[in-house]
Amino acid sequence: MREYHFFISSLPELFFDKKGQPLNFDSYLNELKVYLHPDDFNKVAYLRYEPDNENLLKLLSEENKEFIAGGNFSKEELEQEIKSPMLCPPYMAEFISFYNNTGNKNSYAENEKKLYNLYYEFVINCNTPFLKDWFSFEFYLKNITTAILAPNLGLKPENEMIGDHSTIDEIIFYRSKNFDLNHLLPHYPKLVQILNQKDLLVRERQIDQFKWDYLNELTLFKYFTIEVILSYTLKLKILLRWENIEMEKGKNRFDNIINELQNTVNI
Repeated sequence: MREYHFFISSLPELFFDKKGQPLNFDSYLNELKVYLHPDDFNKVAYLRYEPDNENLLKLLSEENKEFIAGGNFSKEELEQEIKSPMLCPPYMAEFISFYNNTGNKNSYAENEKKLYNLYYEFVINCNTPFLKDWFSFEFYLKNITTAILAPNLGLKPENEMIGDHSTIDEIIFYRSKNFDLNHLLPHYPKLVQILNQKDLLVRERQIDQFKWDYLNELTLFKYFTIEVILSYTLKLKILLRWENIEMEKGKNRFDNIINELQNTVNI
């Protein structure tokens, strides 16, 4: 197994409760490209597909929304992939084909759900144990959160959740019987406690702390491996999210933030 003693030792320590990022995310990614073996750098790409997903949906639906930074593809590259998929991962190529055939008749939400079904099927079945664990955790976190919060918004959970019918039915059945879902999501009782939090910003921060703690579990007793770098990358993304929220609050767009957080049951 490859180890990155010098690079990992040079990274500043990250603290969840400390405001701001100790590193510029784009500069950090450039450093990864220099120091990591190409096979390991390709693993980092899995952590950057969500912005690509959102950008792909916007371009296909011709929504006039700002292009999101942080993905693997530029706007020009994605536009080219839409015309002729060559470099994008298989799930994106499959979605582009689906959209051209039938998806252009669907709503944005329906297409988003289809894309994320393909996305999670792809990333959960990757060959890297750390990534499989992380994406499985994230998948069940999203679905269980939706199952708990959707009824409060007058929504049917099964219409908002992602994955196959057996997964959705299992979660809904266990929830209806007040059974523990710890076999699907580690520390499930803690998540339930978090989701009972009424303050939306506090709730979101505690969910991210929940993710942060799980990342610490995944890298326990690992010190200079790619797993540590993947975990560090995810933590930087969490810190970036809260840095952006603080900036939006400073721009008096707090109401927009609250509206976005109220819709966190969506994908």
